[in-house]
Amino acid sequence: MKKIIIIIVAIMGISFGAEAQKVQVGLRLGGNYSNFIGAGADSLDLEGIWGGHGGLIITVPIVSKHVAVRSDIIYSMKGAKSENDSLNIDLGYLDVPIMGQLIAGPFYLEAGPQMSFKVKSDIKDKENRENVQSLADNFKRTSLSYAAGAGFKIPSIGLDFGVRYNGDLSKLVKNVDNKEFRNSVLMFTTSYGF
Repeated sequence: MKKIIIIIVAIMGISFGAEAQKVQVGLRLGGNYSNFIGAGADSLDLEGIWGGHGGLIITVPIVSKHVAVRSDIIYSMKGAKSENDSLNIDLGYLDVPIMGQLIAGPFYLEAGPQMSFKVKSDIKDKENRENVQSLADNFKRTSLSYAAGAGFKIPSIGLDFGVRYNGDLSKLVKNVDNKEFRNSVLMFTTSYGF
């Protein structure tokens, strides 16, 4: 919780440091296609699942209209499942990326680090119920990842559409032998700025 407060205060500090009329606040909403990567995930033959994301965004121009910092505070659904649906891992995170943006006309590229805070873990294993509690107990509460994406804006109506990839840098589980899961998420997103 302390980390979330520190990140929010830092984002607000950046926002108030810029000219007020340049700061843009908005809403983000979209779909996720997520899976796990790593040796541990490969051994379970997991495949991706669809989910969603939604939350707030703050964009602060840094250099005229060509460079900006964008941060989100969004709820994001992640996870994976086995091919026969015997194992389903549904996770929910509060994601806080700090993205640098390069803007050229209506198009932009973005990249930066992201902190994720686990707020939900719903694991169902039809074949091995004991395995469920063991897995659930070993998912870490936080993860560090990178994010990169691209998109385009329609300034006249305040909308932008983008694609973003999030890949964990830190392991997703602890104290589980040979399980080096990491989240891998492809996001299809729309945002509206006020």
